[in-house]
Parts: sequence; structure tokens; C-alpha cells
Amino acid sequence: MAKVPSFLSRLRIDPPLLSVALAALIMLQGAAIVAVARQIDMIEKWGTGLFQSTVALIGAQLLVLGLVAILAIVMSGDFLSNFSAVRKVRSLVLKDRAWLYRPLSWVPAAVGAVVMIEAMVVAYYSSPMVIHDLGGVRGMFPALFAAQLFLLGSGLVFFRLFEDRLDLPTASRSSIFLLFASAGVLVYGLADKANITGIGGVQESTFELAGLQLLILSLAAIALIYLDDRYFLAKRLFGWKIGTLGILAIAMVICFQGMVVASIAAPFRVDSIGGMVERTMLLAGLAMAILAMLVPGTYYFLEPKDKAIRKLAHTSCLFLVFMLPFAILM
Repeated sequence: MAKVPSFLSRLRIDPPLLSVALAALIMLQGAAIVAVARQIDMIEKWGTGLFQSTVALIGAQLLVLGLVAILAIVMSGDFLSNFSAVRKVRSLVLKDRAWLYRPLSWVPAAVGAVVMIEAMVVAYYSSPMVIHDLGGVRGMFPALFAAQLFLLGSGLVFFRLFEDRLDLPTASRSSIFLLFASAGVLVYGLADKANITGIGGVQESTFELAGLQLLILSLAAIALIYLDDRYFLAKRLFGWKIGTLGILAIAMVICFQGMVVASIAAPFRVDSIGGMVERTMLLAGLAMAILAMLVPGTYYFLEPKDKAIRKLAHTSCLFLVFMLPFAILM
């Protein structure tokens, strides 16, 4: 029987610290946008541009959102409580206002939700643009910015929701699905008319649907992880919990999608980003498939008590591993 590696069993996850790190990254990105703000002369999907002051305001609000999240974490919990200055400020602000602790504790999640919405807006308008004094910028860069911004925002929401019951297996599985959700935002942002050698033209709406379904599947899996044994999800079907079966099923669907992408690997061109070689699609599909295989792997290596689910996870992993070479060779 496989055992959890000793160094993994000693890992301790600190949600407030990780939340502060994510909020700090949002702050830094906002500050960077303010510092290098330039007028955007033309955004292809928008049909117009943005003034330099508007770009600076976009960065400033990210800076403020990150700062608000950090202050809320410091004021509502035990983070930095070892410093007497922090304790004094906390006691002065919250003296006789104990009712503020709970609303403050949810502020980082609210900030994360706002950042996620902003990331989707950026992804929607991601397209080639012309920046004053810099010239043309391919649509890939706004889409990448939107994807990583979505990851930061969703991370803030995730750490608040799972703060009281975040262990290594839960963190591992959820991190994988958060990466897939961000990949879905990236695909949605890159969506444009495309041509794949051997297949032909692909409409922009097809790419958008591909990104959205990956995003929805990933968020659905995280919702199942959060609900855990609540409601009907704790009931067993053929000896396994319905919630766990749902998580594994979503992971297998995403894995098969990665295999399909790897199997049709060919040179392709997307109007917003230009031409790509065959290995780009192959590596993207393989990365998607292998990352999805790690989900049942977390059940096998990190859930030693539930023998039934470990056996199912082991079988799922073997099946997917044996399918992978056929997908590559097709």
C-alpha cells in the first residue's frame, strides 16, 4: 500500500498567509499598471481605445482592492498578532465592535469575487491592441493577464471558504481545478477565428464554448469539494460517495479533453495570436491530461483511510495512463 511521503505529511497550510500573498500580488500588479500606464489607441474587439488616465484608474483600483483585502485579513484574524502594534490598532478599531469581525473576515472573498469578474471582463475584450509609444500588442497578453488575475481572485475566495478545513488533499485537488478554471479563462480570452491543418476553420464561438465549459467544469468540481458530505453527496453509490464520484468524473472528462487535443495536434493559426506549431497543441493537451490525472492520484496517495476510494482512484489512474499513448499516436 502506498504511503504518504513524510515531507508531505509535515506540510502545514496557512490560509491567511497565502491570502495575504495573493492580495499582495494583486496590489503589485495594480501598482505596476499605474506606473507604466499608457494610452491605448485601439482595442480591436472594443473598436476604440482607453485614455491613459483610465488605464491608471484600472491599476489604482486593483491596488486598492489588494490593500483592502490585506487590511481585512490583519484586522479580522490572528495574522501578525505577534506584533504589539498590530494588536493595539486592532483593539482600538474593533473595541466594542465585535460584530465587525465576521463581516471583515469575508472582505477578502468579496475582493476576490470582484477581481474574478474583472478578469472575465478583460478576457472578453482580449484582442490585439495598439498602445501609445509601444505599438501593437498581440491578443495573447491581455488573455494571459486575465487568466492569472482570475487565478489570484479565485484563490482569495477559495482560502476564505476552506479556511477552517483546509488540509493537504483538499488543497491539492482544489489547486488543480483552479488552474483548469484559469486555463478556461485563457482559452476564452484567446478565442478568435482559427484554422487547424487537417480540420479546417473553427469559429470564434467554438473556442469561447471550449473555454467556458472548462471553467464551469472546474468550478463545479470545487463546489463539490466544498460541499463534501453535505446533503445527498454523502450517500453512497456502488460503495462510493456521490460527491467523490462527481469529482473524479469531472477530472476524467477534462483528462479526455486533453487527450483529444493531443490526438488532433497539428499546426494551427488563431487570428488574435498568429500561427502555432504542432507541438504547441500536443504539449497543451498532454499537460491538460496529466494534470487531470493528478486528481485521482491525490485520492490514492493522500487518502489512506478510505480504501474503497483509493481503489477506485488507482483504477482510474491506470485507465487514463494506458489511454494516453493511444491519444498521442492517433
